[in-house]
Amino acid sequence: FHLPLDASWLALGQEPITATRIGNTVFTSGVPGIDLKTGKLAEGPEAQFALAFENLVTLLAKAGAGPESIGLLTVFIPDRNNRAYINKGWLKLFPGPDKPARKTNQAPLPKGMEVQLMAACVVGEKRVPFEIPGLSHKDPLPMGAKLGPYVFSSVISPEDPANGKAVSGPLPQIDRCFDNMRLFMQAAGGSDGGNARGALWRALRPSQPGGLCAAGRLAAAVRQPARLGGLRSHLGQAPRCAGAARTRQRRPRRRHC
Repeated sequence: FHLPLDASWLALGQEPITATRIGNTVFTSGVPGIDLKTGKLAEGPEAQFALAFENLVTLLAKAGAGPESIGLLTVFIPDRNNRAYINKGWLKLFPGPDKPARKTNQAPLPKGMEVQLMAACVVGEKRVPFEIPGLSHKDPLPMGAKLGPYVFSSVISPEDPANGKAVSGPLPQIDRCFDNMRLFMQAAGGSDGGNARGALWRALRPSQPGGLCAAGRLAAAVRQPARLGGLRSHLGQAPRCAGAARTRQRRPRRRHC
């Protein structure tokens, strides 16, 4: 499934605007704020964000999905200041408490492009947002969302649930993040004694080296990842979980914020 895109954008580094459906799951490429009729970018970041959300909904409809089936929305921006434009379109698409997980990546986009949106969806399952007691995001988004057997997380940072403050030091932050990830998986309906299948674990935020996010399918229970994985991530080696496939970065030098 795809949206029309002028060939000139491909030369500038914009990949085709596509959605792939596998069973009841749908995954999109980066969806920009391009006017589909003219092939040109909307004027300014606010207009591009609004059009990107509209284009995402259009693309998902072609794949038989909709906003209600989104488990994770990833926002790509070229500059951290663009975070200020996210919530307007986000709250228009998800005005109530039923919201998917969300994370924001700072990445080099084609010249003039202010945003791309990427969605991971599960069609035909009710979305259930959930939180980690003692932790929350400043923006209006949940810690995670579950759709049937699939679970997605927003960024999980090294805050101590007892006081809501980040612990001090890189290695304590990494340990705290893995502890928080265990709490997250328990909140999703798993435990420490089983397996995680298809889980993706990545270190986020250079300023907070222990930040994590996950997307995966729950088995009967979920195993806490070894803390060695977090240490390897801190040292530049990608961690892996039981049953997790190694994945390639979509773009080099991404920064998560």
